[in-house]
Amino acid sequence: MTAPSITVELLGIARLLAERDEMVIPYPPEGTAGALVRALASQVPVLVGPVILPDGGALADGFALSLDGRAWTRDPTAALGDAPRALLFSNVAGG
Repeated sequence: MTAPSITVELLGIARLLAERDEMVIPYPPEGTAGALVRALASQVPVLVGPVILPDGGALADGFALSLDGRAWTRDPTAALGDAPRALLFSNVAGG
């Protein structure tokens, strides 16, 4: 049986820095957005600073996660639920 995982699509500056479109992360046992962000920080350290705060457990200002296209969050305690996919994106708009 395959361990559960979550696919994280990287958009904008996160994609440019990571030099990849998406990555598959083992589903964090804690089941929270913060645990997912820590896993991303561990696997893609170049995101720490510009996208992920230096403590590794929260997103920098201007970034958010969309969980399976149903909801977006910046809250590290937010439950991932059964989302098979998350998007990491900048929530800053320009004009």
